[in-house]
Order: sequence, then structure tokens, then C-alpha cells
Amino acid sequence: MELKKYFKFTESLLGLITVMLALASPAQGGEMTDLGIASVYKLPTNYQVLDQDKKIKADVAWSRGWTGLNTKILIIDSGINEKHLSFQNQVVAKINLMSTIKNDQNVNDISAVGHGTHVASIAAGNLLTKHNVGGVAFEADLLIAKASTTLGVTLGNAVKALQWARAYDPVVANLSSNVTYDRKYMSSMQKLADGTFYSLDSRYPKGSYFMKERPDALAAALGPNTVLVVSAGNQGLAYTQSPAAFAASTDSQGNLLFGGRMLVVGSWNTESQKIDSFSDRAGHICLNSANGACQDKFRTSDFYLLAPGANSMGANARTTDGVKAMSGTSMAAPAVTGAVAIISQMWPRMTGENIVKLLTTTADKNLPGYTKEVFGQGLLNLDKATQPVGAMAIPTQGRVSMKPITGSIAVAGLPSSVSSGLSSVVVLDSFSRDFRVNLAPAAFVADLQHVTQLTHRPGQSWSSKFTGQEYTVNGFSTAVASIPTGIDGQAPTQFMSFGIDSSIFNLGSIDKKQDTVYKFNYSQGIQNPWMYFDGMWGQLRSNATVELSATHFFGESGFWSQGGIMQSTTSFDKGLVTNVSPIISGYATMGWSNDIINIYAGVKPYMLSGSLNVSVPSSVDDMGNLMFTSSRINLRNDPMGYIGMSLTKKFIDTESNSHVFRLTAVATQNQTTSLGGQWRMTFN
Repeated sequence: MELKKYFKFTESLLGLITVMLALASPAQGGEMTDLGIASVYKLPTNYQVLDQDKKIKADVAWSRGWTGLNTKILIIDSGINEKHLSFQNQVVAKINLMSTIKNDQNVNDISAVGHGTHVASIAAGNLLTKHNVGGVAFEADLLIAKASTTLGVTLGNAVKALQWARAYDPVVANLSSNVTYDRKYMSSMQKLADGTFYSLDSRYPKGSYFMKERPDALAAALGPNTVLVVSAGNQGLAYTQSPAAFAASTDSQGNLLFGGRMLVVGSWNTESQKIDSFSDRAGHICLNSANGACQDKFRTSDFYLLAPGANSMGANARTTDGVKAMSGTSMAAPAVTGAVAIISQMWPRMTGENIVKLLTTTADKNLPGYTKEVFGQGLLNLDKATQPVGAMAIPTQGRVSMKPITGSIAVAGLPSSVSSGLSSVVVLDSFSRDFRVNLAPAAFVADLQHVTQLTHRPGQSWSSKFTGQEYTVNGFSTAVASIPTGIDGQAPTQFMSFGIDSSIFNLGSIDKKQDTVYKFNYSQGIQNPWMYFDGMWGQLRSNATVELSATHFFGESGFWSQGGIMQSTTSFDKGLVTNVSPIISGYATMGWSNDIINIYAGVKPYMLSGSLNVSVPSSVDDMGNLMFTSSRINLRNDPMGYIGMSLTKKFIDTESNSHVFRLTAVATQNQTTSLGGQWRMTFN
């Protein structure tokens, strides 16, 4: 019966911890403290966020402190009006590729519509509270490459712009320019069974783009850390126009020429909730087909995003502070360009390839009639992109060893200072981006010695209560039990208690109470009397306790006293908990008893020495290395008094067997009580 009580108590304890875990784990709805934010950005009180920014949740990213600060954006276009307020203190470098003068820095936008000015302001223009207009990454720096005086940029000038910008290491380059397909090429396009398109135009051999364009030079010019954002095109086609069509191009080895660092942007209408009629869709132009199916390894739709592009507000190049609305995928592309800068600000060490994956993974696909062949990866969503993606994990050894954010730790005598050290812990999402969470709710003080373990008989080993009840025969005490399967489906786990006392040297006179009985006891089981932890903290495996005790009997008066000292050793798998020292504890109790009544009072085991070490990831240095804070926690529990009594009655006693009923009651000074009964049947 007592062994069953132990199992029931253990089951209840694990159930309690599971509930606490569900409440405490950030991965299951707990508080995500600050998402890694260093400081929260507050918009001017009179600034009204435009719908074009709300639809991509740019304002949510701003509220979290992400504005593109300390990032560089390259705009390859028709230049800008540098006198416009949108670009005050924004431009850090510029070049006029249309000039024959070496390193000419006259980038004045003389195009008929001020195309470059408008594009640059959408990507990274200053906030203009007068018009409620600003760039998506309004605190980013601008690199301006004037590569056209009209609405189009040649591939040659785009290559020159990328080559020039490499010295400044921009995180993203914006190319809002596309080649216009002629009628013959478009009429030659056939839709294959897999939804891709293939040109039968005899002017271009198999494996060739329109006008025999080659993406190799453009890809080679792109910096190793730079993402290239290209407009999809404005011919209203089911597939994209070059150079957007290059996104899925591969080399002779089948590797992406742009290394997965290219994004194609179509135009989403925020009013109609549809792709704008002028916008090219996400269809893929197949270079190699066989048997009516595309043989290309990648698809343009893998790199295609949507952003608002109809009637987008931006800087008016014909003024110094005015704005105007323009439409086209040219206006959608810089919104995504600004988004790349925001993500790069959050995680400067994130590769361009992973930024592309992040933005395409978090894009909103909950769009009316969504299909990948038309909508690509969906509508840009900076709310999701600036939140953790996938299962969060906590690093326990650099970025090598990761554990899910699950589990909790309960420790008797856990100092309150531990919570403050767990309030801002670094965790990683599926993109290895670092965030901060509050793990303090997963660590709590708990008394793991249940009140039922306070029932006591003179001379009983306290450590035996951790594993099951002991049974004494001629100076020996034993208790052995096992469960079919151990923790996490491991091998069966055994509970064991073995003791020997000094009465063994007085065989035949066991019933005669000696003045003092000394006892040694060893117990082992999965229950640790001082702590429990699992999940990210590690996994408790077993506890072994060695106990020395002395029980003194005061003659025939019935009075007795007992004291003991124990050393508990913990076996566990490491997690955030890296070490548990042996824990020394002591206890004392006294009482009066006869053959029927046992009345006692005492102090529960009190930790005299012991500690555990916890190592938590606390910061990330400039190189992306995780820094850990290690703490040694000295364990001390509060002294806890208790009183108890038991009534024992033999109601059947024959030569073959005996039946004993015991009623127990115990209460602690914090008013915890227990009432129980035990029936023991012994066969002779």
C-alpha cells in the first residue's frame, strides 16, 4: 500500500509539472518578452500609416524597433532628386553611370516621371509627416546608381551598378526595370501540363532567354551578401519579364546562379484584394522541357512575392517636399527591398539566401484563389517575418546542441535571484535567428517531499521514503520495486532501498530496545527529494542517497529521538543544468510510542550544503557567437516542522499469517495535512 502511494504521488507530481510546463513554455503560448528588440520605435504622433504600408505590416515591424537602421540599400534607376526632403541625410554614396566623366556623382533624376526618385523613397525615404509618406526602411542608408535617363535600365548598366556597389556591401539592390517582350515571343509561349510556360520562338534556341539574354554577368556582379530585388513586369502576363525570369536560372552544375538571393515582386491591389491587371504573375518560363513537362530544377514562383504597387505614394521628383501616386511593379519592388533591409537590421549576420527564404516562408498565402503559379509565395508580411518562425529552440552548447523550449525545473530552496537571470534568455528560431524569452516562469520553488512522506516510525530510514517503504527483518531493511519502462521509454527503472543497523549484533533480542541504534541505509530511484527538471533543462535520471542515522530510546518510557544525515547524488543528462553537486542534508525527530500508538514531531530534512550549475545563452556578439552566463546556485531550504501520529492494530494473528492495520495522520507548520491508512498482510 505504501509503495502504491509513492507511485501515485510521483504520478501526481509529474502531472503537476506537465501543467506548469504548458503554462510556462513560450513555445506553447507563454510570453515572448521582446523579440530581440533593443529599443521600440515610436512613430510621430501625427503620422498616419498609409494603407500600402499597413498591408505588408510594415508598421508592426516599426513598432518593434525595426526600421532598416545601419543597413545599405542600392537603387539602380534613373537617379533621384537629392534636394527632396525624402533623402535628407539618407544618401551615403552615388554614381552617374550615364556620364562619360569618371566617378561622376551627378545623379539628378531627369526622367519624365521621376521614376528613380519615387522608387528610392518607397524603399528608404524619410518619414514626411506632412504627407504621411515614408520608406519601408526609412532609417536605412541609400546608395544611388543612376543607370538610366528613362524608364529602363540595360543589363550592362545594372552589372556596372552592382560592381560599383560591392565596395559598400549593400544588403539589398533594387532593380525596377524589365525587358518588354515582343508579340512574336509572347504568341509563341505554350503552357505545359505542369503549369509552366515554354517558348516555341525559333529565334531563340532551347535553353535561351528572350533576346538570348544571359544572366551570368548579372549574377557574377551581385555581391556575396546582397539580395537582388527585381520587379516582375507590367505586361499583365502569366509569367515574368526579364531580368525577373532569371531568378530560377542555374549553372552547369544545377546550382542557382544567384545563390537563392533574388526576389521577384508583383503588384497587389490593396483595394480589390487581387493582383493588379498590369502585373505579371508568378509563372515560370521553362528553358528545358521534355515530353511536355518542364525539366528546370527551380521555378520563378519560388522567389515571387507580392506587394502593393497600385497608386503607391512616393516622392515627387519635380518638388522638394511633394509626393505623388504611381503604379507598377516598379513601386511594389522597393517595398520588398525595404523589407530585406529591415530583416538585415534585425540579424546582420543572416545570409541573403536565408533572408529570401524567410520572406517567402512568412508571406501571406491566405489570399482569395491562391495558387503558387499565380501568386508565388504570397503577400509580403513583415509582422510574421519579424516574429520567430518554426519551432523555437534553446542552445545549450553554442549553436551545435539545440533543445526545444519545453520542460521546467522545480527545486527546493531555489533562490529568487534565479528568476531575474532567466528573464531574458536567447533562443533561436528555425532560421537560427536569436530572440529573447522569459524563462523565469519555468523555474519555481517546490517542496518535492510530499506530506505523506512525513509519516515516521522509530528507527525508520528517511531515505527509504524516497523509493518506497522499507521492511525490517533482524536488523536488515529492504525494499525493491521496478516499473516496466523507464523515463522516455528507456530500460526498466528499479527502485531500491537497503539498510543495516546495529541491532543485527544482538540477534535473538530484537524486541528489546537498545539505548541507541545506529543505522546505515542506501536508496536509489528516479525521485530526487530536492529537485525535478526535464526538457531544455536536462533530464533527471536517478537519485542515490546514503544515510547514517541514530535512534535513541529512553529506557522503557516509550520516548525516543532520532537524527540523521544524508548525502544525495543526482544522475542526469545535461541541458541548461550542467552540474548538480552532492547534497548533504540532515533531519531530526522525536516522539513517544508503544505497540499501538506512535506520536512524533520533528523537522524535515534540511539542506546543509549542495548546489547546481545553470548555463543559459544570454547574448550574441558581433560575430554571431552565442555568449553564455553560468551561475552556481547554492541550495538551502527553509526549516519545516511537522507533527504526526499513527495507530497500529493487529486484528488477525495466526501461525500462518497476520493482518495489521495502521492509521496515520500528519500535519506541517504550513498547514499541509495528510490522513491515510495501511493494511499489511504477512505470510509466515
